[in-house]
Amino acid sequence: MSDFSDFFPAAAGGGIGKTVTVGDYSYPNAQSLANFTGNKLTVFGASGATGNATSNLNIQLSSLTQPVGGTQYIKRLATADTYVTVADITSATNGGACYAILGWNGDNTSGNFNKNFTTRITLDGGSAVEYPFAPVPDTASRKGFVAMGKAWVLASGISNSNGNSQAFQSQNQIVAESGPKTLYNTYDPTTGGWTNQNTWTSNVQRLQFDMIDAISASTQGLPYLHFTTSLKVEMKILAAGTVSNVYCGASILTF
Repeated sequence: MSDFSDFFPAAAGGGIGKTVTVGDYSYPNAQSLANFTGNKLTVFGASGATGNATSNLNIQLSSLTQPVGGTQYIKRLATADTYVTVADITSATNGGACYAILGWNGDNTSGNFNKNFTTRITLDGGSAVEYPFAPVPDTASRKGFVAMGKAWVLASGISNSNGNSQAFQSQNQIVAESGPKTLYNTYDPTTGGWTNQNTWTSNVQRLQFDMIDAISASTQGLPYLHFTTSLKVEMKILAAGTVSNVYCGASILTF
């Protein structure tokens, strides 16, 4: 009898990532540095559009206003265009995983445009390399967030003039009364990242943006950047005005 492969040939390429095994435990879905850093998303609100969807945009990373620890590394950015060390892990005997690098901008001061995030990663004692997120246009609202990796979740509510609320979302799409809106909407070839601009004009959109802690991310098999001994993550934001309500974070687990 013929082998099953005669009828079902092996697929070329593919796979969700490498599995790293430490002792009795396996951590699937390790990504290459290029894959992990290439998954970048910038979400922001348009400024000056009709209706109140953009002027009332309320995007929050609630983890940042609560006590954090363990696998969630949180820092506030207080100075424009200046790197802040989010996490600096050294001598990790069994290595570890970085599931997400995130930034949240809550500033809403007139003239505070150009809120563009950049992260800098130093992997296993190598050279520090910068990875800019797709920029926010000069005409856009100040509030927004950036995400690298998949260890984050969204929650949203849409209300219209009749007081109705109807919305749901995933990491790829938001669906509301006005129809589906993809999060990965426009590709920026300069940074290799994606952007989404909220241009809804008939509803009020409020987004809640939260980090998934690395322990939960590991049990879900989410993709991650693997480091064998050390990892340093830094973040900065380029701003034209005062930085007063901007934070960044990383979800990291040591094996």
